Amino acid sequence: MISKAHLEKSIGYQNYRELLVNLLKEGKTTGHNQSPEYVEYGKVNVQRMKRLDKTVQLTPETVQFFSNWTKKIHIVVITEGWCGDTAQFLPLLHKLETTFPMLQLHLILRDENPEVMNNYLTNGSRSIPKLIALDENLKELFTWGPRPAPLQKIVKEALANGVSATDKGILTQNWYNHDSAVTMQQELLGLFSNLNKLTA
Repeated sequence: MISKAHLEKSIGYQNYRELLVNLLKEGKTTGHNQSPEYVEYGKVNVQRMKRLDKTVQLTPETVQFFSNWTKKIHIVVITEGWCGDTAQFLPLLHKLETTFPMLQLHLILRDENPEVMNNYLTNGSRSIPKLIALDENLKELFTWGPRPAPLQKIVKEALANGVSATDKGILTQNWYNHDSAVTMQQELLGLFSNLNKLTA
């Protein structure tokens, strides 16, 4: 699935941020779709991540849990610069890896790595972000994505009712603003807690 070679060519969070900024200076974003809409999404996401880098907070439960975590974990995220959900999620993961060094974040661009993306489809779709947790031997532990379960349900229902792309974006942004990354942390803690139970 995900090999050592994939990790070696993956991007760290700060390098990812710099890549997006440099591409935007050229009127571009990452990925195959270079439409004006996607470039604009990239601009919004750069500002969003910049803001969240300063404001995202780990919950007391998250801090307590990972303070006792000793295993090295590779957290791989399949992403692209235009993806709004990824921009909501990466600052939290970066906060985790800088607070708890045993967690290492690796970003893989979807369109440059179809052989990876095609192994992690969501209902047949190449939806991102997709998070894959690996142990130190690169054994897959769990996956997550493309968005928190409550929001995924809301989006699915909205799309079924014919909501526009613009309204979908407003809907998801309002949800993320209200949630303040709490649900994402709860879902990750649940997945990591299950690993503890399996190895206990």
